[in-house]
Amino acid sequence: MGYLSEDLSPEIIERLEQVDILFTPAGGKPFIDQKKAAVLIKQIEPHIAIPSFYKVANLKRPADDLKKFLKEFNHDVVSEEKLTIKKKDLSALKVAKIICLKV
Repeated sequence: MGYLSEDLSPEIIERLEQVDILFTPAGGKPFIDQKKAAVLIKQIEPHIAIPSFYKVANLKRPADDLKKFLKEFNHDVVSEEKLTIKKKDLSALKVAKIICLKV
């Protein structure tokens, strides 16, 4: 989603519903806020969502803006140093998997 700073139109959301992996801003201003980013992920329903554009407090603990984003999801969030994706693994996912890449 890059530098997304405003809501998307229903037409654009509809076109994105076939997306397997979605990178979305998760740090709030100047981008969309965390709640809207979570709603967008739930609307688009990608197999994997990767938060981006958030502050890092230190290497072991996420900053408050990322915590605020992750709080919007009821399921586990995975933290990965390296992400390897196979098409066959994507189709097995029932709910969007939220993956935070370690810095």
